[in-house]
Amino acid sequence: EESRLVSLLDKLTPSQRSKIQAETAAAAARAKYPWMRTVVLNPGAFFGPTGRRCFMNDLILAILKGRTKQVPPGGCSVAFLPEVAKAVVEAGIKEKVASRYVLADQYITLSELAYALEACLGADKPPDFSIPTVTPLWILRPLIAVTTPYARWTKAEQHPVMPPHIIGYVSRHIQADTSKAQQDLGFRPTPLTTGLRATVAHMRSLGLLQYKASAPRS
Repeated sequence: EESRLVSLLDKLTPSQRSKIQAETAAAAARAKYPWMRTVVLNPGAFFGPTGRRCFMNDLILAILKGRTKQVPPGGCSVAFLPEVAKAVVEAGIKEKVASRYVLADQYITLSELAYALEACLGADKPPDFSIPTVTPLWILRPLIAVTTPYARWTKAEQHPVMPPHIIGYVSRHIQADTSKAQQDLGFRPTPLTTGLRATVAHMRSLGLLQYKASAPRS
């Protein structure tokens, strides 16, 4: 069992490995000290106003700037960061909670994400915005295998196509059931357009998106 875990960890990113190792350590501590209270929160691919980089914010920014030309035919459950933060606080202060909760707003494909951005921004889209092409995995995987070493060698800020671990993640089509978190922690899924508008506004406030918005129509 331990060898299987080591084999799995070797295939993951440092971020993914750290999460599994943290959960493993928490479970071991709970088994050793039954009185210890531990709660594991598993959010979907979170996005929203934050000063730190994350996969979904990077993808949203890349789509807005027209840098992401191709996406795989997959998706994931997304979670608006402010609501995730509220759930974390609730899990810490409530006396009677379960040992694990899943936090997410909805499942969305990467193509649907691009169309949702287009719909919520309307005429105020950045000038370079474009809808990425959904490209089959049998084309994307060899392309990524070639471009990944180049991206590492050049220390590129963004992968020319998409990081390989992201391809694997969205290809699993993970859909979350958040009913327990809604009942126990008061978690409320955020409408996608609400979260995207807040995220884009935050990016503009940080200077990550610099373009002149269209004047409102009279």
